[in-house]
Amino acid sequence: MATTAPNTLLGLASELRLAIFEQVFRSITIDIERGEQRVERTVTTLDREDDEDGPQISIAESAKRGLSPLPSTPHSVINLKLVNRTFAKEIGDKWHQQVTYHFPSTVAFIDVLSQWPKEKISSLRHVHVCDTPLPLYPIDQPGCYHTHDFSAAPPLFPGLALDTLTVENIWLEPNGKPLDGWCLSATYHALMDLVDTSGWRHFHYQSGILGLKPNQLRDIENKIAELKAERGEDDFTYSFRPLRPQLEGLDTLSVDGTITSSDTEEERAQISEWYAEHPEVEPQGAFPSDVVEKGIAFRASRGSRAKYIETGERLGPVLKGLMEVMTWSQSRATDEYLVDDGLDNATGHL
Repeated sequence: MATTAPNTLLGLASELRLAIFEQVFRSITIDIERGEQRVERTVTTLDREDDEDGPQISIAESAKRGLSPLPSTPHSVINLKLVNRTFAKEIGDKWHQQVTYHFPSTVAFIDVLSQWPKEKISSLRHVHVCDTPLPLYPIDQPGCYHTHDFSAAPPLFPGLALDTLTVENIWLEPNGKPLDGWCLSATYHALMDLVDTSGWRHFHYQSGILGLKPNQLRDIENKIAELKAERGEDDFTYSFRPLRPQLEGLDTLSVDGTITSSDTEEERAQISEWYAEHPEVEPQGAFPSDVVEKGIAFRASRGSRAKYIETGERLGPVLKGLMEVMTWSQSRATDEYLVDDGLDNATGHL
């Protein structure tokens, strides 16, 4: 009678073999691709102002991206399932819960999950997404679009229950330098919105050195305190990596000629005091040259009794209005309401 050698994978107990498979799958990252680029042409007929016969034709071209394609099953998963029927049966679709899906944009996240059945969405466990803008025209106000961040996307998918959500900040370089003057404010608002999302057990914010002002840091901590009390999660935990508060340096010119700064005198004084207390760091407005990689600048874990399943209750009015008329995939067929996928000119949407 043929026997299975105990020192082979097939010879191990099923529970131990599944634990090994899980470790293999946890090392896999599936990179989602952007949709294919398509060029759209808009033809406009104008009355001529010269003496030539016939109308004047104006042709404008714009490049947009189609739906992100669904990812294929990783080769390592396929190869393991092809070894024998036992492996294929034991693995099944469990690998989907153990790999990490890496989305290059907020739009790509919505694209892919919109094409998945509900069962696959609810079994998704590990996500890394770049927090790119989601610029959408309201369905009843086509003249002006609204820019959202990633926090607007999860409510589209009730039942989402991630073990780990990693959101990557695109607005700051690794050393904390903002891409432009609006990026410090964009980071603050994104983080405020993200801590208020549900549908995750552990949240990691991958970013350059955060430049939160002292009052912005207090706002986030107060928001978390409110959420802990509201949700009954006394053991909700969070932590920040060391910060380097920065002034935004934005001035607004009013119609009457007055100039208003985005940084108040109180904020200026607080930041000056902070740097006086931390003489070992570079001065405000200077950025360390030896920090070349982003890190986990903020992390949070829900309480032990948390119900971290996305309910969809916080779906914003623009997305809600669109979903009441059509599906996301239908809207992406023409992109009449989506400006672009937010990757090529992210700061242009701030």
